[in-house]
Amino acid sequence: AACPAEAGAAAARLVLESRAAIAADAARALAAADQAVESCPSFAAAHNARGNALQKAGRLDDAADAYARALTFARDYAAPRYNLGVVQLRRKDPGAVATFTEILRQKPGDVVALKSRAQAYLDTDRLADALADLESAVARDPADGQAWLIIGQLRDRVRKAGARDAYCKASELGVDRAKARCHK
Repeated sequence: AACPAEAGAAAARLVLESRAAIAADAARALAAADQAVESCPSFAAAHNARGNALQKAGRLDDAADAYARALTFARDYAAPRYNLGVVQLRRKDPGAVATFTEILRQKPGDVVALKSRAQAYLDTDRLADALADLESAVARDPADGQAWLIIGQLRDRVRKAGARDAYCKASELGVDRAKARCHK
């Protein structure tokens, strides 16, 4: 149910206030987000802002709940889905794979989502899947030296050819840790 115009406008102002406060004062950001939710309980952006403030305060379970709540009001709202995935990664929750898979379903080829899902795969020891996502990510953004380094490491671990090439690419891109592996 949509909120009355005045309540919606008030909630939008409070969301902006929450966003502005988040870097310096998580408690103030949370208070503004809570007021936004109170003004307009179905306003997904308010729940997303609340999740951001909770995450900043280190309350990861509560943040995940806020992001999930935002998605109940706006299923295709990308920000809370991505933020939920970040919380899941921080908690090493295997559900992060499904979250980033959904993001990729909605936005195929999203480099950040590919790298994030690769991290989720690493957390669940699915090395070949992580490698596939990272290789897809560098096909779209070949200037990510850290991704090339991890590709080299994963190719070594799964005994796939091309590890040295990946290390050399990482080294060319300024990743010092890859230099020694490039010259072996």
